[in-house]
Parts: sequence; C-alpha cells; structure tokens
Amino acid sequence: KDYNDLLAKSKYVAEISPYVGSSAQLVYGSNNHPCSISGVAPCYLEIRKYELESGIMFGDNDIKRYSKVCVIGQTVAESLFTNGENPIGQTIRFGSIPTKVIGVLKSKGENQMGQDQDDIVFAPYTTVQKRFMAVTHFNMFYASAISEEDSENAATEITHILRANHKIADGAEDDFDVRTQEELLETMSSISELLTVLLAAIASISLVVGGIGIMNIMYVTVTERTKEIGLRMAIGAQNSDILLQFLSESIILSLIGGIIGILFGLLLSYIISLFLNWPYIVSNS
Repeated sequence: KDYNDLLAKSKYVAEISPYVGSSAQLVYGSNNHPCSISGVAPCYLEIRKYELESGIMFGDNDIKRYSKVCVIGQTVAESLFTNGENPIGQTIRFGSIPTKVIGVLKSKGENQMGQDQDDIVFAPYTTVQKRFMAVTHFNMFYASAISEEDSENAATEITHILRANHKIADGAEDDFDVRTQEELLETMSSISELLTVLLAAIASISLVVGGIGIMNIMYVTVTERTKEIGLRMAIGAQNSDILLQFLSESIILSLIGGIIGILFGLLLSYIISLFLNWPYIVSNS
C-alpha cells in the first residue's frame, strides 16, 4: 500500500523503486562468488544512475511473473565468466535457484566509502521476495525527485504520505526514516571533520612526545660530550658554534625519524588496504 500510494499521490517524485536484498553464493560452472542480490524495480537504474553495457533491463512483465532473470555488475561478470564467455543468456545459480543473465552493467567503480559498486546483482523485487527470501515486505524505497531543487519537497511529501498510511498521530514520532542525499553528504562531512580533528590531535601528541624524546637524547648527548665541547672551546669555538652543532644534529635526527615514520605509515596503510580490500590513495594535500 505504501508503494502504490507513493506512486499515485507523489507530485515531486519522478521515480520510485522498492528494494529488498539477500546475500547468496553465486555459482557458474566451477566458479563461485559471494554477493548480494538486490530486488528492485526497472526504474532503479535511472534512480541510481546505472547504465547497461550490454543486454536489457527486466521489465514490468518480469515483475508480475516473478521471472528468474537478473542484471549483473562488472565485478560479478569477471568473477564468474573467467573464460571470456558472453554473460548474456547464461544461467547462474543463487544457491540452488537458477537465474538467467539478461544484462551487464557498465562499471561505476568504488563509492566514497570504498565499496565496489560493480559487485552487484539486480533482479525483479517480486522474484527476490517470493523465490529467494519468502517475504512480503520491502527493506526500503529508493526515489528520485523531479529536480534537484525539489528534493526537499519530495522528502516532505513522502513523509506525509507514509505518516497518513501508518496512521501516526500529530506529534508522534515516525516509524520510518526518510533520508536525502544532502543529509547523507552532511553526515559524511561531519564524520570526515571529526576524523580530521582526531587525527590532528593524535599527530600533535605524537609531535610533542617526539620532541620531548629528542630533547632528552640531546641533553644526554651534551652531558656525555662535555670533554669534546671543552676541547672545541679551548681551540676557539664560540657558544653559538656549539649551539649550532647540537641544533643541526637534532634537526637531522628529526628529519630521519620523520622520513622513517612516513615510509612506515605508507607501508602499513598499503598492507591494511590489501587485507581489507580498501582503496589505497596517497593525498597530495
């Protein structure tokens, strides 16, 4: 009812798609690939700005018939069809359920969170509901506004329709969440700013501790080299010369330690990115 009313009553919503997801092991011949299958409507591609590289997208008739068809991303295609086969028309299995591939998506790469947007499979939402998960509900809706300027109006409109459908009294809290891309970007920005402050604080503490360590080392060095200092002053060295000598040594120690720390940090980050499959990017700023 929510879906039908959102389709019928929304004035600021251009497209809306149900979403229901399930994890499964994809199998083709002797190749296996763990992935999640997303049950969506045909308009989901337009909402999320996916494009087909080959084949076709399933249609409304496939939704009505619970058709066992799917559209796959580039990562899935490369993992399953390793011998150069054309994925279109091939049958892959989700566990024990065979599904025919009718389309392959263009590559989108990774998103801001480092998640692979090509490691995806789309199928009719009714197929995922009835054949894969045996449920009647949706996990969420994805919607696009008629224009960027009307995104807030669309969110407000969706909220009013769902509150009316769910019979939520005035002043009572919603039993659902409506999130816009702007809100998600603001959340990401606040998290990024918090991490920046946290890293700056850690770096500041590290610099203070490192500075104290170098100060103590140089203090011990001066104490242990009093004979050398006396000999230099005996042959004409001034206080400024002695100061310049130890200051130069401390600067060299700091530079060497900093270079070693940077190289170790880059190496450790690279190793972590390999194990966690995160993107490895060295910023120039």
